[in-house]
Amino acid sequence: MKRHLLTLLLCFASMVYAQGQDNKTLSFVDVNYIQDFPRQPISNFGINYVYHGLEEFEKNGGGTPEEYIAQQNQKLCDIGIGWVRSAGPGDLTSLNWANVEPQRGVFDFALSDLRVKGSSVFDLHLLGNVDFSTVPAYAQAPGTYFDDTMYLKYLNKIVERYDGDGVDDMPGLTRRIKYWEIGNEVVVKTKFAGTPQDYAHVLKISYENIKANCPDCQVVIGGWIIGTGEEGQWQRSIDYFDQVLAAGGGNYFDIVNYHEYTAGCDFLTYFHVNEFKRYLAMYGFDKPMWLQRVILRCSKMASRSRGSRAHVLPCPCPPASPLPLAWCASTPTKGVQS
Repeated sequence: MKRHLLTLLLCFASMVYAQGQDNKTLSFVDVNYIQDFPRQPISNFGINYVYHGLEEFEKNGGGTPEEYIAQQNQKLCDIGIGWVRSAGPGDLTSLNWANVEPQRGVFDFALSDLRVKGSSVFDLHLLGNVDFSTVPAYAQAPGTYFDDTMYLKYLNKIVERYDGDGVDDMPGLTRRIKYWEIGNEVVVKTKFAGTPQDYAHVLKISYENIKANCPDCQVVIGGWIIGTGEEGQWQRSIDYFDQVLAAGGGNYFDIVNYHEYTAGCDFLTYFHVNEFKRYLAMYGFDKPMWLQRVILRCSKMASRSRGSRAHVLPCPCPPASPLPLAWCASTPTKGVQS
């Protein structure tokens, strides 16, 4: 059995939602996951980086990009997935800045359009990632993170294409993107070169631009990253968050979003969520929280070997759960494999 490192977000109901709830650890059961867990109308279970194997698929004669996306989406439906998130230049279907605007003012939405169209066919919801982890050469500004004016043109273009307001929408758009994540793991210097104050500014100009074009769209902060068990990494992340809030950034996002990469995800998840909420309260905010990614090993926690297929347990949260979580995510290295 292949051992995939999944970035798996589970809705740890009693571990994260503490108000009036007893702390009980959820357990996995040996069942036929696909048959015994039918899809919910909008599942809380999502997956990251589904389409990173596109180039390999084409290289090996597997078919067209459209066929590859359909193949991956079918597998998502088989395991009860409701949401898809994609970021980074390695996924050619993502909205990574360098992917969709390789030359100044020249946009290429061919692959991202296929992904959006495919999501509606398979009833998948999309988290739109405004991914500036790879800044095109023309938009790089010496001594700073990137050129604001060029960034806003890129942002406006992608939001307008997929917000479903009838203005400059993708032809044939039937499944709009309502949730927009500003950056990805921005605490990491290689993914955002600016300071916390710079990121607060980017949040402000992004929020104002998105809300002007799509008032009911929701702005999500860019996947705060919590390290692999090192408290130093946690302290650096929460200090960064504090500085963003101190710089006024708290006025310019709707949802807190972070990646729990620590080893003891049960206790530490509870602790980290409460700390984020405590810092929000210090600045007068009370915002929903998305616990977007958690490191688990599929072979130890959430899979059973049945032939060559990995079966993943969908998120056990009911759709009406009062949890401060919005969706879950799991990440195979090369998409969903069979």
